[in-house]
Amino acid sequence: MVKQRKAKGLILRKARAKDNDQILVVFTKNLGKIFLIAKGARKITSKRIGALNTLNVIKFNYTGKNQQHYLKEVELISSLQSLKKDYEKRKAVIILAEILDKLLPLNQKEEEIYAQTKIILRTINQNPFLKENMLDSTQKLLVLLGYLKPEQKLKSWSELIEQIHNISEREFQSNKL
Repeated sequence: MVKQRKAKGLILRKARAKDNDQILVVFTKNLGKIFLIAKGARKITSKRIGALNTLNVIKFNYTGKNQQHYLKEVELISSLQSLKKDYEKRKAVIILAEILDKLLPLNQKEEEIYAQTKIILRTINQNPFLKENMLDSTQKLLVLLGYLKPEQKLKSWSELIEQIHNISEREFQSNKL
């Protein structure tokens, strides 16, 4: 019998796979960024379909090891709906998810970065939402990731995006928002 393990994480991105499967990129505290294969998740009759949206926080059971993780059960913890309703907040969460997706290594435990991500999500959720606070929190994240020197200060979102473009090989999609 295959042992199921439990984890909790933020869905950074999802992609279609063969048949009715989905591949999820999930950031967890204990596993870091992982690929999670959800068999049959795109079927219209799937009970998991509502929980597996990008930017949802989920608790899940999975099997497998190394880079092959298979989703068995999922529970929606938060859809971050209060953040998704406001355009500026949603854009900030999308930028955060894209930064994590592009810059985090696979399958490496990243507790400090996970903690900073939670701080950033709380910062985004504040009323009123201040881009300056988000910029500062995101810079701290880049310092933790090792892509920015602690004394280096970026002055604007465009500088931040430019810095990420210089780091990442893939184009930054949230730039188009």
